Amino acid sequence: MEKEEFIKLINQNRLKLYKTAMAILKNDENVNDAIQETLLSAYKNIDKLESKEYFLTWIITILRNKCFDILKRNKKIISIDESEIQSKETYYDTYKVESSLERILKKIDELVCLIKDTPNYKRYNELKNQMKNNKEIMSLIKQIKKLEQSIIKKEYNKLNTKEEEKKLKELKEELKSFPIYLEYSYLQEDLNNDFQNIKKIIEDSINN
Repeated sequence: MEKEEFIKLINQNRLKLYKTAMAILKNDENVNDAIQETLLSAYKNIDKLESKEYFLTWIITILRNKCFDILKRNKKIISIDESEIQSKETYYDTYKVESSLERILKKIDELVCLIKDTPNYKRYNELKNQMKNNKEIMSLIKQIKKLEQSIIKKEYNKLNTKEEEKKLKELKEELKSFPIYLEYSYLQEDLNNDFQNIKKIIEDSINN
């Protein structure tokens, strides 16, 4: 998915994201943090989304997880009514939401540009292109993505995912048997660390 399409889908669903986060966190500052972390995580992992048809379910799942992470960090435990998330009628300031998302998307652009300048990025892309020519690896990756989508949908509908999770673990272990994938995954981890470090630098500069 291209960045423009990602931004378009975010804009189409911005109030749903804001309402979902607000229903859980009840606090503007925490809501902004949750949305920011969600968009950064979603943009970084957008390749895992097989079809934009599942975009809303996928990103809401990420957002809810980020909200609960924030609650845990703040050591707050609250009761959440699902109907409140779906039909909350509280007035939300559209301008505030758009302004927040615009600032976050700008930050994403900065992060992407800085990541591309890191030493690991060139090698990471080389390995990624090599893997595209390996039918076995691509078949495994496709199966993994399909299973991840199935798990996301089942979790959203509160269905059991044990069987899918077991199969997913097996496929990931098989994927690790390819040296090229192992190097790729190590580089991906390094890039994620770079991403987090640069993200903190940018956040600090915005907050100061």
